[in-house]
Amino acid sequence: MQAEIRRKDRMKNTLFRRGHNFTQSAPIPIKLIEKCFSNDENEAQYALNDLYNLVLSSDFEYFEQFCKIFPYTDFFKRIISLEPCRVRQTALLVFAACSDSDSFPYQEYLNVDILSFLFDLLDRVERDEVTASLHILSRIVMEDPSVSNYLVDQGIHDQMMLLEADENFAIMLAALSITSPQTFKSTIQLIPYCFMTKDGNTIKYALEALLSGIKIVSDFAQPILSVIVNYQSILFDFEQNEITITLFKILKRIPDLPMTFFTPILYKLMNCDTVKILVLANTILQNQQQNWKGVVDEMLCVVLQGQMMGQPYNVQKSCFQTILSYYLWDNGVNLKLTAEVVRFLDDNDVGPKCLFLLCHLLEVYPEESEIREVIESAIPVIENYAASENEDNSNIAQRLLSMIGNGPLS
Repeated sequence: MQAEIRRKDRMKNTLFRRGHNFTQSAPIPIKLIEKCFSNDENEAQYALNDLYNLVLSSDFEYFEQFCKIFPYTDFFKRIISLEPCRVRQTALLVFAACSDSDSFPYQEYLNVDILSFLFDLLDRVERDEVTASLHILSRIVMEDPSVSNYLVDQGIHDQMMLLEADENFAIMLAALSITSPQTFKSTIQLIPYCFMTKDGNTIKYALEALLSGIKIVSDFAQPILSVIVNYQSILFDFEQNEITITLFKILKRIPDLPMTFFTPILYKLMNCDTVKILVLANTILQNQQQNWKGVVDEMLCVVLQGQMMGQPYNVQKSCFQTILSYYLWDNGVNLKLTAEVVRFLDDNDVGPKCLFLLCHLLEVYPEESEIREVIESAIPVIENYAASENEDNSNIAQRLLSMIGNGPLS
């Protein structure tokens, strides 16, 4: 779990946005690495610039091959030996990029002296050094959660209050929310800095931090909700599926959502092209049915009917369960929805509800022959319910059979 946040994006490398100019067949530039240790500052800087560009431009396979021969130990010793300068800044960026690899020997960087060196860099004016150190520290934390205790003791949250939020900033918050849940209250206070950037990747990892936190510390549901409410328009404006999915995973865990969430969720449903978002939206709507029912129920059900088309059965059932929760069946006959009720009648989860609803519909609309015809098409399924050992289902089914003229089973 500790490395999940970083690793799941490693193929895309969102942090460094490689352009894939270097592929698996390209040679590994051993001599270029050696030049980075040159005593000639200009030569070292040129070599580091070229090496950094190579790392940025490599695809995943080449990157991993490169990192297998990358001299992590000697490279970091070189960094520590340097006074603050452009060479050190670029070397830190290269090292931070290479820390994303599975070959990164994080165990070598767990001692207090190294952690202290990296933490002190967070107080530097040079943006590149801050970015690189935050990246490296978050990578180490996700591999060894005990490091978060050191960072917390050093005042990582207070230090981050002074930093400009970016993707690395958010990744550190995500790491801390997993490895240091006891400080989650302090972590939440830093999340708005991420949302205010309006940067997709920064927001994505900030939401990951909130999701991890609410999974571990459910008592923080309301503080998390307060943060999301304040930045609701920013979060819902993003069209990145990953952001919407993570946001919805958080919202489904919050018991009482304000009505202001209904419209943006409905809009996401109308424009949804991803099964995960569709299912999560349905879960939220079903959870909030007591609070939200009675607003625009008919429109919601029309949208859900449209989304059911062409979807796998379990997704269709998810949509149908929401329709069951929201549709006002006593406000008029809807043969299309009645047919859907019949279709799900033999489903183990929603079938009993469908059985009760069909009985209710015949009681409310006894003269509607078209409803009767739709229900009659399901007589074999109704008879199975009538013969079942479940007394409640059996009684309802026998009553329904009696109402459509087939009488109770003897």
